[in-house]
Amino acid sequence: GPLMLGCTSVINENPHAIALPLLLAEILNKTKPDCFYTSVTVLRLLMSAVKPNQTISDYCQGSIKLERIGSCGEPLANIVGKWAINFFETKRKSIVNTYFQTETGGVLVAPRDEDIAPLDYSSVGKPRKELGLVIANEIITSSNLKKEGLDPNEILICNPWSGIFKKIISDKNSNYFTKAGYFRLHDIGYIDSKGYLFIGGRSDDVINVAGHRISSSELESTCLALDNINEVCAVAVSDKIYGSRVVLYFSSSQENEQFIKEIIVKLKKLIKEKLSKYHLPKKIYNFENLPKT
Repeated sequence: GPLMLGCTSVINENPHAIALPLLLAEILNKTKPDCFYTSVTVLRLLMSAVKPNQTISDYCQGSIKLERIGSCGEPLANIVGKWAINFFETKRKSIVNTYFQTETGGVLVAPRDEDIAPLDYSSVGKPRKELGLVIANEIITSSNLKKEGLDPNEILICNPWSGIFKKIISDKNSNYFTKAGYFRLHDIGYIDSKGYLFIGGRSDDVINVAGHRISSSELESTCLALDNINEVCAVAVSDKIYGSRVVLYFSSSQENEQFIKEIIVKLKKLIKEKLSKYHLPKKIYNFENLPKT
């Protein structure tokens, strides 16, 4: 069962659903950190375990006063970021949404106070000019992109430093540098008009539907905006006509069969309105829980 030392019990709740926020509240109450830095997976699990208007204070008798929170591990959906700011009641309203890889030897980009909190929490902040962080199609011609097998929206580092991995020993092709010596992050993304960087996921996670490049991360983040959607996973399946099609998996806090049917209808409508007909899944499946990594 959940550790509940110093925490109030929550009445009329599923004990398995409230175990995580109770345990977290206890840890934060004991350690009293200024910053709580965690994975996006944990934030999503927390969001699915609590009621919409609850805060961390509802799970503990002690005083939890966080200066800020941070996230890492995968793209942070804006809806999850907004929820997290309210749930943790942080003093600072920006999330240290860190973007980095093991191969980079350290954090590349993260929102800073001087940049002002972005309106969209899925942003990882403004890259420092010293990095030379660019989108591939900004500096490489279309013909050379094809020759090197680069996605036009792949993120590159023009000024790699000594801490970046030079080589990976693997049974897979691990080419981390372009012919010009730019470091490949193997992520796709874009930089908006104000200089904020947005990550769309891994370059090999892009689904090609009838020649249209579909970002699985963008599709998943869009679907998470629906109420009662806990987790979403978009994958590609082969299709004779389109080349590939999207198959969508989701978990929900509701188990009623009729309600699930209604959610599927809402998902299709949302995807068509916010994205495009090419994003529409070939099939949509509901699962009680999606696997975690």
